[in-house]
Amino acid sequence: MQRKRDAIARIRSSWLHPVLWGLFTGVLGWATVQGIPWSAVWNAAQQANWFWLAVAVSSVLVNNGAKVWRWRALLGEEGERLGWGTLATGHLVGQLINTFVPGRAGEIGRLYLVGPTARGRSFVLGTIVLEKVLDLVALGVVFGVSVLLLPFPRWLEQPSVQAILVAVGVGGGLVAAIMGQQKLAQLLQMAGERLPERWWRWGQPRLFAMLESLQILRESRHASQVVVTTMVVWWTMVLNNYAVLRALRLPFGFDAALITMLVLLVGTSLIPVPGRIGVFEYLAMVGLGIFGTDAVQGVTFGVLLHAVVIGVPTVLALCLLVWYVAEQHRAGG
Repeated sequence: MQRKRDAIARIRSSWLHPVLWGLFTGVLGWATVQGIPWSAVWNAAQQANWFWLAVAVSSVLVNNGAKVWRWRALLGEEGERLGWGTLATGHLVGQLINTFVPGRAGEIGRLYLVGPTARGRSFVLGTIVLEKVLDLVALGVVFGVSVLLLPFPRWLEQPSVQAILVAVGVGGGLVAAIMGQQKLAQLLQMAGERLPERWWRWGQPRLFAMLESLQILRESRHASQVVVTTMVVWWTMVLNNYAVLRALRLPFGFDAALITMLVLLVGTSLIPVPGRIGVFEYLAMVGLGIFGTDAVQGVTFGVLLHAVVIGVPTVLALCLLVWYVAEQHRAGG
């Protein structure tokens, strides 16, 4: 009887959380779009330039391709062994999970989708952590450039200073860890020996496997690929916004594209709504409002950009997941 109750409880929890998040998203989206003339938004979207929408879609594809390429470089020989298809599936499905499920659960999904490796999943986790560190440093650099060159809104000044300081600290720590990897390992060994033996026996191989990922960045070939792909990732993020602005024939340049990107990045990270529905459109409206646009233009921009940057990777993730499952069945059969 107790087992039956536990099974029922698990079933309820499995569907209750998505339902609650869906309701929360719906209420938030409804509250966001109140008072917006949706007929005007629809008319503006219908008049979008298809060439620039195609540029935006292409930019999103290049962006995700660069992320997969960077992860492959961070994995070193393991990346070459796993292959582009598996890595692309892991990246896109993980991104899909992060988009619709709170808590960054997609990173755990990536670990299991790439399958067991010669160096173990802890090494793969180390490469994912490195990927996030690199993007954090890049975000600080972008904020720094934006503060110096662009008419920055006052309410973004404090987050920008914080991002710059974090980037400097994290970037410096990353360089020190790469250059002094052996010394860092010795310090961790000394600290770990003070822990209970059972804990350290379990954690030592996993922690040192994660540290091995730093070795990849000491190799010039892989390090150069990581730097180039990170630059492509962030350039295409700005290009996504610029192409949608051009598609809507809005008279703004890369400065508006860059600032709206930063507003969306900061806002959606602070409010992790599944699918970013409602919040994304509101933040796009706020970002473009800095440049004097009205609500219709801002929401239209947000809707089209949302469809491109979320919709395209979602379709790709579902297609690759079907391919991945078929490959696993074929290999097992």
